[in-house]
Amino acid sequence: MTISANNRHESQTLSEQQILAAGMVATGKSGREVSAILEVGESTVSRWRQMPVFQSYVNGLLKEHEESVRNRLRALSDKALTTIENVMASPKASPADQLRAALAVLDKVSGHEVGSTNAAVIAREQTLKAVGEALILDDWDEDQ
Repeated sequence: MTISANNRHESQTLSEQQILAAGMVATGKSGREVSAILEVGESTVSRWRQMPVFQSYVNGLLKEHEESVRNRLRALSDKALTTIENVMASPKASPADQLRAALAVLDKVSGHEVGSTNAAVIAREQTLKAVGEALILDDWDEDQ
């Protein structure tokens, strides 16, 4: 996985262990798994995961991976379309497994949304969320 310019900047503000942890989080490892591998407490990993710069770095890794997968899927989508065309035009017409596989590839071309790679944006979103929650609690307290 290559590291974008933005992620290179973020990596300079993270410790080596945090960078390793971010890579593990990006590949789907749990906080417990990361803490065991790095020999740090689960609460440490949890604290890192709350840091905007850490979240930004993980999101950058996810975006880079997603872009790579999307590019590979785009290349496969041409083959999938050709398979669909061939199956549909075939007088024998029932390689249903081929058609299902081709449709599954096409379905994967659209990905899910990944959060911001900008730590300042993440920090602002966290602040806005906290302020919003505080306002809701204040309104609730007044209603009691």
